[in-house]
Amino acid sequence: MTDQATDTGFDALTYSADGTAQLSLAGPMTEEMLAAYLARMVRTSAAQAASAEVAPVSVTVDMLGAPPERGTVQFSSDIDRKTRTIVFANGDARTDDGPLMTATAVFRIL
Repeated sequence: MTDQATDTGFDALTYSADGTAQLSLAGPMTEEMLAAYLARMVRTSAAQAASAEVAPVSVTVDMLGAPPERGTVQFSSDIDRKTRTIVFANGDARTDDGPLMTATAVFRIL
């Protein structure tokens, strides 16, 4: 999986062949910034499923825990459904201690 936005600060995400990604934290990170990384992960998965660029229609993030100050955050994403013009996706961010946040999203295929 490749991230088309590596020049916008999302290059810290390390993608794996299994469709997951990791982010190593070297210091505190706000919930909003972590949510942006999760949204990027879900968008990248949606674009890959669509084999095209996608634009967000709706993104909902549920906060379940505070990000750790240090350590590794794992991200995963699944495609719920793909139509001719829309991709429905979800994802989560977690540490070894448990989930941090979940996201559901709808993307328009461009």
